[in-house]
Amino acid sequence: MSENIKDLPLLSFILVIIPLFSFLLLFLFKNRRLQIKMTLLLILLIIVQVGVIAYYSYYIINNFNVEVDTGIKLIIPFFELLLSILAYRSIKKDEDLVRSYDRLR
Repeated sequence: MSENIKDLPLLSFILVIIPLFSFLLLFLFKNRRLQIKMTLLLILLIIVQVGVIAYYSYYIINNFNVEVDTGIKLIIPFFELLLSILAYRSIKKDEDLVRSYDRLR
């Protein structure tokens, strides 16, 4: 019995949507409020991705008596999460700065 990525529809959907969503977020720089909301959604998607990967890894380890190869591939989602959180903080800081200048006018 072999498991392919096409047999895991939730994981394959998440693995396709996160890079596309990240790329589209770059073009929302003129609407920072929407960009902040979408970045929070991206962070949520990445957390779901980590959970789904952990679940499938646990499922495969228990049912097929194999070991998961721990390598750089398992660190990438956490790196994505870290970068998304840093992006959120920076966008929020820019929005706060623009709002403070609007109050001075």
